[in-house]
Amino acid sequence: MSVTINRFVAYYRVSTAKQGVSGLGLAAQRSAVAAYLKEHGQVIAEFKEVESGRRSDRPALERALAEARVHRVPIVVAKVDRLTRSVAFLSRLLESGVEVRFADLPEIEGPTGRFMLQLLIPKISPGYSDLISPRIPR
Repeated sequence: MSVTINRFVAYYRVSTAKQGVSGLGLAAQRSAVAAYLKEHGQVIAEFKEVESGRRSDRPALERALAEARVHRVPIVVAKVDRLTRSVAFLSRLLESGVEVRFADLPEIEGPTGRFMLQLLIPKISPGYSDLISPRIPR
């Protein structure tokens, strides 16, 4: 019997250069993705970015999406908020043709998962950036 190994492109994002240099945020994200992959597959490429979640122009995310399209694999991120806190950005991403998986929400996948995500984000997104902004070290 052959075993199918699912492949993924991993995307990690931290908000500040200090987080990027210290690796604190990245280490936690890598750990969450690694735990997810124990059950779901392996990473074929990793992309990391130091950029605000409020920005929609993210070069590393664009490269990750391109890599995922070429290999026809999903992108995996540690948590939804590492990808975006914007409903509009998430909608554009979900329409991009690349499937997205979340290590902290493994049940969100496929068409049903996309639908659930589109319902969930508008409920938690408003004010979330404003709420956590004071906690982000600058």
